[in-house]
Parts: sequence; structure tokens; C-alpha cells
Amino acid sequence: MDNRNVMGWMVVGAALGAAAALLLAPASGRRTRQTLGRRWRKTRTEGERMSRRLARRGEAALEKVSDLRDVVTETAQAVIQPFTKPASR
Repeated sequence: MDNRNVMGWMVVGAALGAAAALLLAPASGRRTRQTLGRRWRKTRTEGERMSRRLARRGEAALEKVSDLRDVVTETAQAVIQPFTKPASR
């Protein structure tokens, strides 16, 4: 499962949990709101952490692709170079 799916399911789970808490909560409205607020902040913090981790992974992948592009370009130029030299007369 990729990280986008995980993030999506995490948001869905948080929303379902919040709805269930509102409907089934034995606590007062104020206490329920406080609990939901804490859970929301925790979920948001986890989402932000995952977002930063994904950004770092994306940057690392981009760097690897850039390095690979450079190697392929250099190799292609080395292979083509003998065929592009002007013929001596």
C-alpha cells in the first residue's frame, strides 16, 4: 500500500472515530470536544510527519534520477562521439 493510501485511510479512520465518539460518548459535550481536539491534533501531527518523510523520499529519488540521467548522458556521448567526428580528407 502506498503512502497516499495510508494517509487517506488515516483521515477516513479519524473522521469515523470522531463521528462514533460524538454518537456514543458517555462524557459531556465539553469533554468529548476536548478528546476530539486532542485526537485531531495527534492525527494532524502524524500527517505532517508523514508528509515531511514523503518529501524527503521524493527529494532523494529525484537526486538519484538526476545522477542516473548524467551517467546515461555521458555514456551516450561517449558512444556517439566517434561517429560525429568530421572525416579527414
